[in-house]
Amino acid sequence: MGDKKLKAIAVHGTGGVSVKDPEGYLRAYRRIRTCIDLRKSRDPNPAPIGICMSHSFLKNFNEMGWSHACNAQRGRVENPLSEMELIEKYSVRPSTSFCCPLPACGRGYEVKEGKYAGIDGDDREGGFSLGAPIVGINDWPTAFKVKNLCDRSGLDEYMVLYGIGWAMECYQRGIITKEDTGGLELKFGDGDLVVELTEKIARREGFGDILANGSQKAAEIIGRGSEKYLLTIKGRELELQPIQAVLQSALCLAVCEGGTDHTRWYPPYPSNPKILPKDISIPFDPVAPFKSLSPEGKAEFVKFLYDRGALIEDLPTCIGMNRESAIVDITFWLDIYNATTGADCTPDEFLKIGERTVNLERAYVAREGFRRKDDTVPRRMLEEPVLDASLPPIGENLNIMLDEYYTLRGWDVKTGIPKEEKLRELDLDFVIDDLKKLV
Repeated sequence: MGDKKLKAIAVHGTGGVSVKDPEGYLRAYRRIRTCIDLRKSRDPNPAPIGICMSHSFLKNFNEMGWSHACNAQRGRVENPLSEMELIEKYSVRPSTSFCCPLPACGRGYEVKEGKYAGIDGDDREGGFSLGAPIVGINDWPTAFKVKNLCDRSGLDEYMVLYGIGWAMECYQRGIITKEDTGGLELKFGDGDLVVELTEKIARREGFGDILANGSQKAAEIIGRGSEKYLLTIKGRELELQPIQAVLQSALCLAVCEGGTDHTRWYPPYPSNPKILPKDISIPFDPVAPFKSLSPEGKAEFVKFLYDRGALIEDLPTCIGMNRESAIVDITFWLDIYNATTGADCTPDEFLKIGERTVNLERAYVAREGFRRKDDTVPRRMLEEPVLDASLPPIGENLNIMLDEYYTLRGWDVKTGIPKEEKLRELDLDFVIDDLKKLV
């Protein structure tokens, strides 16, 4: 849509949506509801997510060393934001989306005192709080102020926080100076500065005009080796996912056609393999994902996550609904699909739809110039350990996983381009001629 300068597609209709098998649909839906029942689910995630959204991960991310603190120079912060403080002091009402079974996947918030008194809004994602360590913010009012500015200006929180974090580290290392920033001192932990820079980004004013291009473009403008400290993939800022600590996440992020997009493959897995039914049939080793620092078995797991993720997004549904065994058992969603449409898809046929989507997306980005060299993660994660969390760099593990992933996919190992036989297998013959033109 961006390439075509298309802003939106508006559709108006007068018809309704009919369900072929209403009783079958209800049976399938109730089965999913059981998985995410806050009282009965065997998965520990639905309850905290249903109450605190992504904020429920604040403590866990910090303890595990996943916080990307100070532009990911560290994995932990001393005084992280607290979800309990959020609920006790700033949450004013729970909220949820239309027909969502979770009681509070969103929360209204309000700052009632201090210099940001009166700031309020509704939050469904929680990315601004998980992203606060990137720039050194550790108080809720400042975090809410930044979120409010982003919401009101149509800015992506990750782009803003990672962009400012990159600039702060470059300033710390002497790459960016006051001459570049218009006199601003870019220091980690300065909440007022983060607010000011967010406002400047929104108005494309001063140094904010450079950051408004995104950090990768900003690094091209600044130069001087500043690109060394970028936290981007295919030009897009990270989304706070663990990378060194969880190799399947590293591979998932590297091969994502649009850059970082956790909704394409998240959630990564049940919290415990014992949650899964003993008779479940899945095309990967169910224990391999828990050996998170080993590249072994990650390629087949990630292939499944992407095929399944494309399928679920085609329906579509919400990642908050994908918990417990519904994460990996596609029959939950197959039953919904068959009951709604009257189709008689088998599990293999159903999953093939997702694989077809993934290959079509890969063919598109290959036509636009992306190759294996673009399927990577930030230099910092490849080369530097997370010292305060004792996590090693990814190093050659990424290439090991990519070789196996491309082979499983039927893609060329050197380029990452889908092979002709794979495209024919998936009835994607119409893109073959375009790919044959590529070098």
